[in-house]
Parts: sequence; structure tokens; C-alpha cells
Amino acid sequence: MQYDPNDAPELTEAFFAKAVIMQNGHPVRGPKKHQQTPEEFYLAAAQYLSAVEKLVGSPIQQRPPEGLELPVLALVCFSLEFYLKAWVSDAVKRQHPQAAGVRPHGHELLPLYRLAVKCGLPEVSGLTHAVTAFDPDHRDHLFRYFQKDRTYYPKNMDETVLVMRQYLDKRVREKLSTPR
Repeated sequence: MQYDPNDAPELTEAFFAKAVIMQNGHPVRGPKKHQQTPEEFYLAAAQYLSAVEKLVGSPIQQRPPEGLELPVLALVCFSLEFYLKAWVSDAVKRQHPQAAGVRPHGHELLPLYRLAVKCGLPEVSGLTHAVTAFDPDHRDHLFRYFQKDRTYYPKNMDETVLVMRQYLDKRVREKLSTPR
């Protein structure tokens, strides 16, 4: 199937009004006051992880197709971030004494992981290693931008995804399904 520019929608103000959120006639990034719920964080995490598994198999049977290493790594990191944010934000809702909001941590995996552990997430060595390894580059957005002469796909990615699916996803899902 080839792209035919004649079949493209007319890019009018009406088109964009449907495509993006508008405020006072101008597009905005999204509702500023919306606080993600633990369930929303979980659903985003699970979708990112499912995308990884669709690209490389589940369990991982191969490296990603050439040219997709960077996107797969970015998906893994965002999935980790959102699983941790789901755990911590649920602890905030349950008024856990160690809980604090997730917003100050942004994309910092290691502080989020430490906070999640303080809020009851049991430590698992594979998860600890992944968070520690990915934190600096994810925090600094280096997995979003390609750099020559850089390896983007760690050798133990299969273990990381396995721990995320068999442990982290399961634990967060169980926690969110427990009545508050």
C-alpha cells in the first residue's frame, strides 16, 4: 500500500480541533491538572512492555530488528518508569508512611525504585540491576536520541524483560487489585 497525498485529510483548523486538545483556540499539550492514577500508570507500563514483546518475541527470542534497538530500549525504560510510578502512586493513595508523590522524580528510575521499595515493593536483583543500569541515560533522555558508536541494546535485555513480565507486572497488578 502506497501513500497517496490526495487521500490525506485536509489539514484545516477543524481537523486539528479534533486531533488535539484546544484551549482558547490554541492547541495545548494536555490537561495540566490531571493526576495520573495508579491504574493509568499500570496500563501505560503494560502497553509499553507488550510493544517490546511484539518487536522481539516473548520471551525474547532475538535481538530487535536492526534499527529498532533504540526504540526497544526506550520502551523498556518507560515501562519500568510507569510500573514504579503505579506502585508508588498507589502507596500514596493508601497513605503509606513512606509514600511521596511521583512528580518530583520525573524520569529518574533509581529514586523511584528506592521509593517503591520503601513502599513495600520487594527487591529483586534482576530489577535492581536493570534500574541501576538504565537510570542515568533514561533520566537524561539519552535513549531518545541516537548517538554514533554507542551500544543501545544490553546483553541481558531478555532477563530484564522477563523480570518485568513475570515479577513486576504481576506484583503491581496484584497490588492494584487489592481493595484500598
